[in-house]
Amino acid sequence: MQGEKIMAIISKIIYPLTIFISLLLIETIRRLQCKHDSDCQKDMCRSPEIAKCVYFVCECV
Repeated sequence: MQGEKIMAIISKIIYPLTIFISLLLIETIRRLQCKHDSDCQKDMCRSPEIAKCVYFVCECV
């Protein structure tokens, strides 16, 4: 009986955490993919570097 309560508590913590991490990874990957230089976020690089689309991935150059 005690083990079932612990498993329920762990499930309530692990499942939302897994969903949050997967959504975070999806957003990060989506933000870094590009077709043109204009697809890259302007604030992703420190000055004097600028964001460029290199082989469909945003990179600081």
